Amino acid sequence: MAFEPTRLVSYDRETLLAEIKRVLGQRGAGSAPSQEEFNRLSRVHSNTIVRQFGSWEAVMRAAGVDYSRSGISAPDLEDDLRRVFEASGGRYFTEKSYRQAGGRYDRTTLKKRLHCANWAELLEKVLRVRPAPRVIVKRVRVGRRPTPGKRTGLTPESLLSELRSTAAKGNGEALSYAEYRALGGRYSIGSFQKHIGRWRDALRLIGLGDGYLHRRPHLNFANEELFSEMQRVWEALGRQPKMREMRQCASRMSRQAFQVRFGSWMRAVHAFCEDRGRSEDGPEVPPFVGNGESAGDTQTPTFIAEQTKEHVTERLLIIHKTTPRAPSLRLRFRVFQRDRFTCRACGRSPATESGVVLHVDHVVPYSGLGETILGNLQTLCEKCNLGKSDSLPDTE
Repeated sequence: MAFEPTRLVSYDRETLLAEIKRVLGQRGAGSAPSQEEFNRLSRVHSNTIVRQFGSWEAVMRAAGVDYSRSGISAPDLEDDLRRVFEASGGRYFTEKSYRQAGGRYDRTTLKKRLHCANWAELLEKVLRVRPAPRVIVKRVRVGRRPTPGKRTGLTPESLLSELRSTAAKGNGEALSYAEYRALGGRYSIGSFQKHIGRWRDALRLIGLGDGYLHRRPHLNFANEELFSEMQRVWEALGRQPKMREMRQCASRMSRQAFQVRFGSWMRAVHAFCEDRGRSEDGPEVPPFVGNGESAGDTQTPTFIAEQTKEHVTERLLIIHKTTPRAPSLRLRFRVFQRDRFTCRACGRSPATESGVVLHVDHVVPYSGLGETILGNLQTLCEKCNLGKSDSLPDTE
C-alpha cells in the first residue's frame, strides 16, 4: 500500500502544476473546475495556487484548460448598484445594506469587474457618492497630573547594589523578577534591561540564577519517541491524525514539538512515513528447523510440519527462532498500513467504529514454526485475536 499524505509540503511551481493536472485527470474531462470543486480533490488549497500564478484564470491556462469567465457585463453591475442606490433614498450604503436591499451580485464580483480596490471606491466611481466623514470624540481628562520624568542618577552599579541587598533577604540560590519585587525591589525590569541587559545577566553578575526552568521538551525528545507517539495516535484513529487530534488523544508531545523539530506538521508526517516505510534490518529468513539427530539438517517449515505429524513420537523437533516474538514499531505500522488499519477477520476499523483496538497477529503461531516477519503477520481486532489464539490457519 502506497501512503499519500493529505497535504503537500513543497509548493514550488512544478509541484503545483503536477497537482493541478492530477486533480483535472481525476475529475475527468469537461469545463474548468471552480475553486470549491478543486479544493475537494486537491492536496493544496486553491488560494495557495492563486498566489503563485496570479489568478485562477492563469492557473487553468497554465494547466492547458480553456477557462471562460463569467458572462456578467459591467453595465448590468452598474444598473444593479443604481437600483439599490435609489431604494436607499440616494444615500451612501454599505456592502451589508446592499445585500439586504436585494443586491444580486457578490461584492468580489463587483469590485473585480469594475476594477475597484474597495467598496468606497466602487460607489464613488459608479454613483459619485462618498461615505460621511467619521467623527471621533476623545475624552480628555482635565487636571491630570503630568507624568514624572525619567529616573536620574541610575547606573549599573547602583542597580546591582540594590539587587544584591534585596537578594540577601531571600534564602535561595536563584531569584526571579517576581520574587525580587515581592522582597521589596524598587526598580522595573526595563531599568535592568536598559542599563545591564537581560535579567539573568544581572543575576549572573551577583552570582545568582534567574529562577526559571526553561523547559524545551521538543529538544529533549528523540525522533523515535516522536514517531512512536504519532504511530500510537494513528493506530487509535485508524487514519492519519490531524494536528489538533494529538492533544485530543492525550499525546504527551505537543504539536509544537513536532513543528519545531520538523518545521511543520505535514513535514513531520512525511518524515514519519519515510521512517516507517523503511524495511527492517536484516533479511526475512524462515526459522532454522532441525531434529535431535542432526543439528545441521535444515528443511522448509512445510516439510518439517508434515514429517513431525507422522513421526511425532520418534523424532524431536527443534526450532531455532531468528526473530523476537513482538514486532518492532516500524514493522507493526507496516502491517497496519498494508491491511488498511482493518481487521482481516471481521473488517472492523477504528476509523469507522469507535473503541476498536487492533492487534498484530502471527498467521502461523510464534509458538510453532511462525516467525515475526511481514509475510507471517496480519491485522486482527482484539476480539478476533483473542478468539484465534495460537491456532493454525485453515489449509485445504
